[in-house]
Amino acid sequence: MINITQLRALAQQCIHHTDLTHYIWVTTESELSRKMPNLKVSEFPMLIVVTPSFDVNAKDTDNVRDIATLLFFVLKYGRFQSENEGNQISDMDQTLNITSVIKNYLINGFPDNPDCELINGIIPHSFHIDPEFNYLGCNGWSMSFQIST
Repeated sequence: MINITQLRALAQQCIHHTDLTHYIWVTTESELSRKMPNLKVSEFPMLIVVTPSFDVNAKDTDNVRDIATLLFFVLKYGRFQSENEGNQISDMDQTLNITSVIKNYLINGFPDNPDCELINGIIPHSFHIDPEFNYLGCNGWSMSFQIST
């Protein structure tokens, strides 16, 4: 299983190698909705890391492994008072570029930590990326993926 220290270290690697400057860790999406009003607009775009859920996969008793499903959000605080299509396109493009960089590092490794044990367990075909519009007042993308531990 992935412990919170490993998860936070992974988030810090993502921040270090992207245009992001902040991340927060939340245990659930409902906790994120409680934290959102206290975040500063200047902290966005931001990486939000949700505590993973776990399944157990086993072909037999000799081949048991944990499968963690991770959920990341790359969000930019929305400008909904003056929302126009240009702002939305800009926000979605910026956050998609960051999401893509993170996905590529997760699949191919980080330059200063290519043998990261955690990302070596990522299941490449498990990535799922969805647009998020006006999610808790933000635009951006969510990315889920699985890691075998």
